Amino acid sequence: MSTNNAENRNHANIDGTAIVWWLTGENAPKELDEATIEHLEAMILAGNREGELLVSGANDEPGHRGWWELDFSPKTVTAEDAVKDIVEVLLESDTLLVTIYNQLCNGKLEYKGDSVFELTPD
Repeated sequence: MSTNNAENRNHANIDGTAIVWWLTGENAPKELDEATIEHLEAMILAGNREGELLVSGANDEPGHRGWWELDFSPKTVTAEDAVKDIVEVLLESDTLLVTIYNQLCNGKLEYKGDSVFELTPD
């Protein structure tokens, strides 16, 4: 029988909401089926933060019981992901900010300190 420990915890993102879930039993699935995802979507929309998880077995296989909860664990963000997030915000922002960002990335804009930048001529 499988228990709730770090090795058996699974993570999913359901409509932008991070959850962690686990199931008991031999050969418990590591991915959620569509019906379970739809059920969890409804539970989250109803304001639930956690609950019992029942996954039916296929072709006369036994089902699995477990638990799900919102995942509030700290996320590790890579530098690449952080840059992508910044770029997305900049692209949605003012054109001037995009121009400044591009010049900074291309080495045409140099930070001199005390909020002073110098633009390198072409």
